[in-house]
Amino acid sequence: MKIKWKNHPTFSDYKISNTGRVRRLSKILKYSDGRIENKEEKELKQNISNGYYTVVLFDGCVKLNKSVHRLVAECFLERKEFHTQVNHKDEDKLNNIYTNLEWCTSKENCNYGSRNTKISEKQKGELNHYYKYIEHYEIKPTLRCHFKDVLKRKNLNFEDFEEEFHSYTKNRKVNRKKYTYKRRVKDGD
Repeated sequence: MKIKWKNHPTFSDYKISNTGRVRRLSKILKYSDGRIENKEEKELKQNISNGYYTVVLFDGCVKLNKSVHRLVAECFLERKEFHTQVNHKDEDKLNNIYTNLEWCTSKENCNYGSRNTKISEKQKGELNHYYKYIEHYEIKPTLRCHFKDVLKRKNLNFEDFEEEFHSYTKNRKVNRKKYTYKRRVKDGD
């Protein structure tokens, strides 16, 4: 891909490339003590913050941390009304090529691609070993629902599970009258 550079519309002292590189333009600085300094054109160092590349820009005397993907989108992509966020199409936060970026709404960004599936799978993986299953019916500590009511809703008889449930809850902080969990318990404990 051929690299194209554009001046940023807001930060006039900087150029942004279509591949996600940021350059400070050359300029002459005049200080109050009479010194004059010639700053040459320089590509800025990119840091990773929250999984995204960021750069430090100066707007006059104000130091700003800006996301590179947002700078690229502001220079190379047409923004639609109410589209306030920049989405990475391939879901790689470090891929800032302009063809990989698009403006979107907050809702579109949250629901894009496999994000929700990844979050769901991660939560299942983290939480599965904390929950004890009794005949594949899960008792979640966050729901604090009455065990008998759960079985009743599933048309199951409490007596079939009572012995197994009490043996599991023995020696744990469980209110046996309400059948609610007070803490998460790992399998095998």
